[in-house]
Amino acid sequence: MKKDRKESCRYSKIDQLAEISLLEAFFVSFSYAPHAHDTFAVGQTLSGFQDFVCRGKKHRGFPGTLITINPDEVHDGHSGLETGFAYRMLYIPSETIFSLAHEIWGEQRHASPYFLETVHRDTSSFLATSHFFNLLKTPGAEALHLESSLLETLAALLERHGECRKEFNSVPSGVKIVQDAKEYLRHNPAGKVTLDELAARFGDTPYMFLKRFRKITGMPPHRFQLQCRVDLARQLLLRDLPLVEIAAETGFCDQSHFNRRFREVVGVSPGAYRHAVRTKGRIFHGIGNQGGGGH
Repeated sequence: MKKDRKESCRYSKIDQLAEISLLEAFFVSFSYAPHAHDTFAVGQTLSGFQDFVCRGKKHRGFPGTLITINPDEVHDGHSGLETGFAYRMLYIPSETIFSLAHEIWGEQRHASPYFLETVHRDTSSFLATSHFFNLLKTPGAEALHLESSLLETLAALLERHGECRKEFNSVPSGVKIVQDAKEYLRHNPAGKVTLDELAARFGDTPYMFLKRFRKITGMPPHRFQLQCRVDLARQLLLRDLPLVEIAAETGFCDQSHFNRRFREVVGVSPGAYRHAVRTKGRIFHGIGNQGGGGH
């Protein structure tokens, strides 16, 4: 039997830490659609089982485990129990991790830091991360303290669980096709494009293009385009534009469709997301009818 506890999601920008976001949620029936972030994600499951697919593998987060997701890694998420699960997740800009990694390991050209595993059963890492999460909840915590704790925590995680992956200047033609297609969709998120048109634009057959795209990105082109639309919507939500206008500008057929798809990726509704970023760190409650980041 399910608990009576209602689903909730709290999204906030941390005032003292530029560009750092925090998500705290309790979900029972809600499921994230496959999506990716352009940031690093570091989080903890607080109760229940957090089941998700990442890097093509099934994972389960549970109390005492640490979760790390690299930028552009496609993942979903749902509860592994009827009673639901609670979790918290930090979203950290790639630039922050890159800069820190290069200080730890020295300047490395054509190299990118990443976490080797997705779920970590490491008590020291879990406790260090818990300390930082708890510090975020400490009334009156000052920027200097939070910044220092964040860097120490991230440095410890990189040293224990990360490494730098070499990047090459030249890429295979099939990979280049997908990279170019991704850039095209990022710049044309609202475009009404068919698979035939997309494949022809980049000199491929529809079947081979679809196969390459899914293999390299972890999602089909239409799902990647949805991700691009949500990313654009996040930017537009910082402006004083009506939600119905944002829905139209990002290629959604109506506001209801916009609300539903946005929440599938971000975890909260567009209206709730706008409220969170405008209140600069004041956390809100609820995921229901607030006009509605993600796992």
